[in-house]
Amino acid sequence: MIIEQGCEIEPFVFIKGPAYIGKNSLIKSGAKIYGPCVIGEGSKVAGEMAESQFFILM
Repeated sequence: MIIEQGCEIEPFVFIKGPAYIGKNSLIKSGAKIYGPCVIGEGSKVAGEMAESQFFILM
């Protein structure tokens, strides 16, 4: 598991890797992340993710 600088992971989060969480991302309370997952820089995640790639397009 790789968690980049500036990430905020709220309480009661479950992460089962492999997982990459990009810089300045927010993982909301109660989120469940099942790898393999890639969460891009500046993303906000709540709920459940599995075998996904999630990026913010600007």
